[in-house]
Amino acid sequence: MYHVLMTAASGQYQEWQSRTAYYHYKKQKKLNPCSEMGGFTRLLGMPDGRADGMMDEIPTLLVKQLRHGAPPGGSIPGPGEPEDFDYHFIVMNRPWGMLQFLETEHYK
Repeated sequence: MYHVLMTAASGQYQEWQSRTAYYHYKKQKKLNPCSEMGGFTRLLGMPDGRADGMMDEIPTLLVKQLRHGAPPGGSIPGPGEPEDFDYHFIVMNRPWGMLQFLETEHYK
C-alpha cells in the first residue's frame, strides 16, 4: 500500500494547494476503493509549532521548521553542533519534515 505525504507550511497558497491535493486524493480513493492507495498525511511545518485551521479537515502531523538563516559564522556545522538551520533555503523544511515523520509512530 502507498501512503501519500504532503509537505506544507502556512499561507493561503499552501492551504489552497493542500485542500486541492486532499480533494483529489479522496476522489481517486473513492473511484478505486480496491487500489493500493493507503492514507494521506499533510506534514505541516510551522515555526512556532502551532496548529492551523485545517487540522480537522486534513490528516496532519505537525513538524518543526528549521531555524531561518545560518549558525554564527555561517559555516556548515561539525559533529555535535546543531543542524537545525535552513541556510536561507526555505525548501530545506521539506526533507526536514520527512525525517521527523520517519521518527514518529505514524510511520512505524
